[in-house]
Amino acid sequence: MKGLMIMLRGLWYKVPSELFNDDGITKADMAVFAYVADRLKGECKSVSVRSVCAATDYSRRQVQESLKKLTERRYLSAQERPGQCTM
Repeated sequence: MKGLMIMLRGLWYKVPSELFNDDGITKADMAVFAYVADRLKGECKSVSVRSVCAATDYSRRQVQESLKKLTERRYLSAQERPGQCTM
């Protein structure tokens, strides 16, 4: 994965260059992607919206909107889990 590094709360995360070239992607979207991608490291796991909020300092609503946009643009994939607090 070619990309650039961004810092979140003192930690460095890699973000694909495609995100930087996508006009519809915001800094919040990049931060959310970086944290989620780092947590997953290519594995199929769940990540809580709460943990993304804590790591990025964005609101729950902003994180949810970023996750929706990132999945719609196929940077991430997600599975709904009704009644669960993880994505």
